[in-house]
Amino acid sequence: MLLGAFTIPDAGGLDALRRIGLPVIILYPLATVLAGKILSDQVSAIRNLKALRDSEERFKLSMEATSDGLWDLDVASDRAYYNPAYYHILGYKPDEFEAAGQTWRRLVHPDDYGRALAADRDCIEGRQDFIETEYRMKAKNGDWRWIYARGKCISRGKDGRALRLVGTHLDITDRKVAEERLRRSLAEKEVLLREVHHRVKNNLNVISSLLNLQSAVIETPEQALAAFQNSRDRIKAMSLAHEELYKSQDYSHVDMSEYLGELFNQLLVAYAAKDRISLSLDVKRIVLSVNAAIPCGLIINELITNAFKYAYPGGRQGEVRVSLSELGDGLLELRIADDGIGFSQDQPATVGSSLGLTLVNLLVEQLGGGIQVSSSIGSGSDFRIRFRGGDPA
Repeated sequence: MLLGAFTIPDAGGLDALRRIGLPVIILYPLATVLAGKILSDQVSAIRNLKALRDSEERFKLSMEATSDGLWDLDVASDRAYYNPAYYHILGYKPDEFEAAGQTWRRLVHPDDYGRALAADRDCIEGRQDFIETEYRMKAKNGDWRWIYARGKCISRGKDGRALRLVGTHLDITDRKVAEERLRRSLAEKEVLLREVHHRVKNNLNVISSLLNLQSAVIETPEQALAAFQNSRDRIKAMSLAHEELYKSQDYSHVDMSEYLGELFNQLLVAYAAKDRISLSLDVKRIVLSVNAAIPCGLIINELITNAFKYAYPGGRQGEVRVSLSELGDGLLELRIADDGIGFSQDQPATVGSSLGLTLVNLLVEQLGGGIQVSSSIGSGSDFRIRFRGGDPA
């Protein structure tokens, strides 16, 4: 512009220079710098605005994509922000309920409310800077969902009271269910171990008592061999009960039809009686506790063994019938009958004419029941034992 003033004719250029030279030299550069600064700030503002929009978009996408519930609470107004996952965890659509502290308090389980509220108050009142607790919240369908909540105070007033809290909600319901299932399983295993210990101790005591009874009547080597065989059969009868017990999912009750069927087969093989003596079993779907099943098995073992040994001498053929039936009002009847040679009424069978019959009477007493015996020479024997189906007292 200054150089252009020299093109003015008749000394007008010098006059123009005197008039505008100094203002042009001072003002134009300043105006240029100012204009550049304005343009630069505008470009920077546009760039920052774009970055802010991109950041907001990324934040929005992350809020929608995460499975964790996010919350932001203004303590003074009790107003909050919940991301979509916060609602989804409880089965709601976004914004389906009011985003406010009072909504959260209304949804917390009554049993967990005091603990959850105390954790929040500790953080709000400055005793803690963080919140970390677990509680249940009511879902839309009425179920209770376990929530693991973490939070932090990000600003406080001059009095130290929280102004703003932010945090996350994580649905840990599946983990809680798995933990509860594991706790129950461990508790069941502890009970089972104690029960196994109890049963092993009791069974060893029974075996010891049986051996003591058996040893008291041994006088010859033949009697010793017979005693070993009898003891073996009794121990097998007990072990069969436990085998049936552990086949099932119920570790305290025995299916008597399965158990007695196995016991019959074992006795037939042990005494090689399958070709001449038939066993008839009539047992309905009756389930007994192991404490009742084992005495029943031992009674049947003793009476069938006696029948094999004494009811059919000289290789006679015959049939032994066993039934277990319900009589009503919790009363059961176990019946063992044979068509062998029988025994005379002057033999005191009911009080123990032999070790086997003595043992039968002791086992009937253990069941808390009673026994009736009918027999005569040539007409076989019939034992009827009645007892309650529950655990013996």
